[in-house]
Amino acid sequence: MSLPSETPLARFLFSGEVTKGGTVKPAGFMPRWIEGTGRFELSTFDIEAMPKQTVFEIAQDVESARGRTCRGWAVLEVGGYLAAGLEVDPDDDPPRHVNVLGWPPEKERQKLVAQRVVAELEERGGTFEPRP
Repeated sequence: MSLPSETPLARFLFSGEVTKGGTVKPAGFMPRWIEGTGRFELSTFDIEAMPKQTVFEIAQDVESARGRTCRGWAVLEVGGYLAAGLEVDPDDDPPRHVNVLGWPPEKERQKLVAQRVVAELEERGGTFEPRP
């Protein structure tokens, strides 16, 4: 299943990934190596037509899984990730979950891609929604 380029994806952010003023740092878009899939993945959620309270409930689930307090979430459309040279894979596990794939294996190159994602966020009018 593919998603339209205008589909908004929420990336939940934690301490160190966003400034106190609400500026998203590239660290918030760094992928994690997933042993089970053998690839780098960035976890996001499709929040198309989703009320803010429902997004917050998903954030709380992510908090529980990660054992960290969510500061809020960045919202960037699928097209922003595609423009940064990445791809999206809606695996729906958990529901509405979307992996962002296509990351280079080298950390320095991942940082450059994460910087491009932040630039896309800024250029496309993406938002940071602070934790309610």
